[in-house]
Amino acid sequence: MIMKEFENCPNRTRRFAAFGTYAVERLKNARVFAVLLGAFILCALASCGCVAVQDQIRNMFMALLCAVLVLPVGLGPEYLLHMRMPTAVTVMLLVLAAGGILLGPCFDFYFLIPSWDDFLHTLSGFLFSCFGCAVMCAVVQPKDGKRFAFCVVMGMMACLAVLLLWEMVEYAGTAFLAVDMQEDCLIHDFHSFFLAGTHSHVVEVDNITKTVIYYGNGQVLELDGYLDLGLIDTLNDLLVGVIGAVVFGVSMAFDRLSKGRLHRWLLPTFRTSADAQEPTQDA
Repeated sequence: MIMKEFENCPNRTRRFAAFGTYAVERLKNARVFAVLLGAFILCALASCGCVAVQDQIRNMFMALLCAVLVLPVGLGPEYLLHMRMPTAVTVMLLVLAAGGILLGPCFDFYFLIPSWDDFLHTLSGFLFSCFGCAVMCAVVQPKDGKRFAFCVVMGMMACLAVLLLWEMVEYAGTAFLAVDMQEDCLIHDFHSFFLAGTHSHVVEVDNITKTVIYYGNGQVLELDGYLDLGLIDTLNDLLVGVIGAVVFGVSMAFDRLSKGRLHRWLLPTFRTSADAQEPTQDA
């Protein structure tokens, strides 16, 4: 067993060396890409220092992981899948990572800007549609408008699948890891079959101004409304993600009809294995 692992070691070493060479050449040939990655790493390290001073250990490790993993995570899929991401897609990915991992939890953007979470989920819907459409274009090789429209629609459907899986991850984190990934919110009215005791009619509870929670130790917590435990957040995230996907579909339709070049800015491309080791320069 030890000899077998030893024999496989050089191959793995060569793979890592090949990836390192690819990363260096990619950064040399794509200056915009290199500047964006460098700016992101600096922001992550600065965020790590800020939250470390405030004793936010969890956020400090998250920011540090962002700084360390952004290069392999950003270039790994390109190298393994023989893919090339346009600069616009790279910008959206970095904005999504910075907004969701750094600015959101580390600097409380989720509370400072009420629509921050909506913005990120809308952007993710648009971005996942770009990747889904690119994969379908690589498989179908569309030569006409109908096939391209099929690729766009399938890309949007792939985006919806990713959005749904992410909401399941958020639910799992809330249910099993005691992490509040589904954002709570205060509401002031709701309708309930449970309070009616039957499904033949519904009880309406409105004008809720206060909810009082009594703990077993005698502590009392008062809320200026009724606390919704993530249901509204989950469905709202799916809705704004769908809006992002629809915006992508409409953009591609107008681009196709006007014979524009927007698709070159938004759709990652897949290269042949012969060209995979030769990073090209940014347009």
